[in-house]
Amino acid sequence: TNQSHKDFFNNGVYWYEVDGMLFVHGGFDYPKHPKDCDIEYLTWDRELIERMKCGLKIKEWKKIFVGHTTTENVDAKPLVIDYHGDKFAKLIKIDCGAGWSGRLCLYNIDTDEYFLSDFARKLNPNNEGR
Repeated sequence: TNQSHKDFFNNGVYWYEVDGMLFVHGGFDYPKHPKDCDIEYLTWDRELIERMKCGLKIKEWKKIFVGHTTTENVDAKPLVIDYHGDKFAKLIKIDCGAGWSGRLCLYNIDTDEYFLSDFARKLNPNNEGR
């Protein structure tokens, strides 16, 4: 294994902020800031998605990107939760199930355009997923 790959994963961050956008694998325990949340929460949480679907409004960021909860069973494309208009964050789910039989998603954070691979089961039919 290439040492640069090991270094990349060993030095990774659990959340990242840039230009009014937040990136987190799982979620976070709002109203706590991600820096104050446990690593397990940042990695495995799915409650943030449900809370935003039910009306949670977050003003601190304009966009929040999450993975971990696949959209594979809903068209296997990014899912945008934007019920609250321009004053509050949009939640963008970008996990489209590529680790199983879904698609890999490349998302342009500036234009909100996205590009999807073919379904993983088509690209590698002998792979049953992870």
